[in-house]
Amino acid sequence: MPKKIFTQELEGMRRRGRHRKRQKEEVERDLQVLGVRRWRELVTDRKKWKDFVRQAKAHSEKKKKKKKKRKRKKRKKKKRKKKKRRKRRKKKKKNRKKRKKKKRRRRRKKKKRKRKKRKKKKKM
Repeated sequence: MPKKIFTQELEGMRRRGRHRKRQKEEVERDLQVLGVRRWRELVTDRKKWKDFVRQAKAHSEKKKKKKKKRKRKKRKKKKRKKKKRRKRRKKKKKNRKKRKKKKRRRRRKKKKRKRKKRKKKKKM
């Protein structure tokens, strides 16, 4: 081995995260999910392979639909939560306003009482 390899620095940057998978790996994983073990034998028989591909398509479509449903459900749930939060906030705001009004009334009544007391004292 040349010494240059040990002394030389590498150029460029490596991508962050996991390396990208090859298509073959993805296909193998999908086949594994579908429960096919000897897929290379299936490929040699065209008719069987065609049937299998149809099944796989149907399976992936179901999967997509389920995913969409889940996503929609999640979105709706989020919306409902948001709505509830808004209602609660409105209610709190309303209650705050009511409390403030009550406080103002109490203050006014207190002031009125004080004034009456002062007037009584002045008259005596």
